[in-house]
Amino acid sequence: MRRDEDRAPRATCWRCLKPAAACICARVPEVANRTPVFVLQHRHERGHPVGTARLARLGLADVEVRDAAGAVPRPALAPGAALLYPGPRARDLATLDVRERPSQLVVLDGTWRQARQLFRENPWLDELPHVRLAPDAPSRYRIRRQPAEHCVSTVESVVAALRMLEPDTRGLDGLLDAFDALVDAQKAYMDDPAATPRHQRRAPRPSRALPAVLREGRARVVVVYGETAPADPAVDPRRRRLVRWSAVRPEDGAVFDRLVRPEGAPPVPEHLAHMGLRPDDLAGATPLDAVAAGWRAFRRPDDVLVAWHPAVLRMLRRVDPRPGRLELLRALWSNLTHAKPGGLDALVAAEGLDAPPVAVRGRSGERLGRAVAVLDALVARAPRLARVREVASC
Repeated sequence: MRRDEDRAPRATCWRCLKPAAACICARVPEVANRTPVFVLQHRHERGHPVGTARLARLGLADVEVRDAAGAVPRPALAPGAALLYPGPRARDLATLDVRERPSQLVVLDGTWRQARQLFRENPWLDELPHVRLAPDAPSRYRIRRQPAEHCVSTVESVVAALRMLEPDTRGLDGLLDAFDALVDAQKAYMDDPAATPRHQRRAPRPSRALPAVLREGRARVVVVYGETAPADPAVDPRRRRLVRWSAVRPEDGAVFDRLVRPEGAPPVPEHLAHMGLRPDDLAGATPLDAVAAGWRAFRRPDDVLVAWHPAVLRMLRRVDPRPGRLELLRALWSNLTHAKPGGLDALVAAEGLDAPPVAVRGRSGERLGRAVAVLDALVARAPRLARVREVASC
């Protein structure tokens, strides 16, 4: 029997990224859209055999598709750009007055889980106006399951939005025709009992062991934590502002701790009390740009920043847009132990960990100490857990 690795490589069209025999370039019309489209694409979606952002990239005259692996810097967007995303504060695009319509569309490409991940990891997306669609028919994407009837593919959403913004633009229906052809071809291949899948050798999975830098480069490790409070509880309690940014270098106990001078009304006493602070503590607060400058002076270029929860890393980007290498303790614990850790406080209590004292007053000092305790436990247990997995796989 001929082995798969002995087969000649399959010819590929590097424009549409499909096999040459299934190239779709000739089916995609040229669409002279006047409203620019910016697609932020999850990195796992780029090579998907039936990804639809490629249709927008091939057909639209004014489009940019950018791959994203986590957070990316805010791109240069047109004034009045809006995010096409069905969030809780999104407005129905069809109901907007002409003067309220977006000058540019920002679209997230990926599964709905990946789109939510991109949204969480890029706070600048939340700063844009949000618009949504109200489709009158389910998605034509028959080979990928949608989580709800109103969910449609990337190219379907772009076409629907452009139809509202510029109904006289030609070629939009042709984009959907190309989409239907793409789906039909893939479905025919999947349904063909004579089709022989091309098995590829599986790439080795990356090790789930604790990164070496956390085991061996302790002097480079900085554990970080932040506190936020609602920007204006009366208007929107979900929008939060950074109140405090703290960090500790476990190797020598050096700490960074700054309060951020609030713009507008200060946090209410109840929020400050939850943080272990008093209203008069804000007298020592400094503007956000001064906090950021102090943080950059404290952090070394090769430091590895460690946090318990992704929310802390989102806070970090308010003081440091280019933070370097980041690690999440919660994810590392899950990968090493194959168990959900729950909350930080619950994990420390359940494991009986001793949190070292950190010279930061209030809740921030307590949380930093517990995060350091989890990090120390991971460093101590990682070799033993690795050996257990090796024995189990024999």
